[in-house]
Amino acid sequence: SYYSTFDGSYVPMYKPANPGFFTVGADPFRFSNKQEANVKLQKTGSSSRLSDGGISVLFNYQDSIDKGKKIDDWDSYIFLMSYRYRVRNTEEYNEDVLKTAIYWGAMVYPETNEPTTYEYFIRNKFGGYLLYDVDILTGKLKEKPGVHNLEGSKMTLFNLLRDYIAGRGHKENFYPFLQECKDIRGMEEMRSYDRLAAHGLALMGAKSQYADLMKGSDETYDFEDYVETY
Repeated sequence: SYYSTFDGSYVPMYKPANPGFFTVGADPFRFSNKQEANVKLQKTGSSSRLSDGGISVLFNYQDSIDKGKKIDDWDSYIFLMSYRYRVRNTEEYNEDVLKTAIYWGAMVYPETNEPTTYEYFIRNKFGGYLLYDVDILTGKLKEKPGVHNLEGSKMTLFNLLRDYIAGRGHKENFYPFLQECKDIRGMEEMRSYDRLAAHGLALMGAKSQYADLMKGSDETYDFEDYVETY
């Protein structure tokens, strides 16, 4: 079961059948502050203070596939979907994130400074798809899924992106993502690159040990199964 802040109790929720295979990075809509808006205007020519929505799907590293191989030769640890779009409202964006998670059977690692995405999952009984960071010393989960403030995790996000491009860039399928990696000139410009942020979030989420804890709580898993209820 999963605690629903809407019901005020633990309720049945859906979760992926194989939580360790795929990670969704979700960078939701938000309004830019003045500094971010000025950077966006200079980089894109757009004066809008509303960002696009970003979504990515990462096929997590699989020891069963790539153990003993060099990172350059891995068949896993590759992006399978890349999305940057501004739909009419946040509800439509959140529905796109949910559909993505269900289709791939993936855990979702959102930025929760804008809470609409993870609230949407809980409200619709899909809270089991939300991916939490785990404190490696205490084993306790963070209070909220994903990362609360991406601004405070810029260094981690950029280091992961840098390492990914260095080791896996030659395997990358999505030119627009590579183009954003090429165009960005500093961490202060991140809010103008919503696709890049979503890919970085997926890389951050893939490092969480939460999926391993979920797998350890179930008896069997079938790759062909997409969702199950617990």
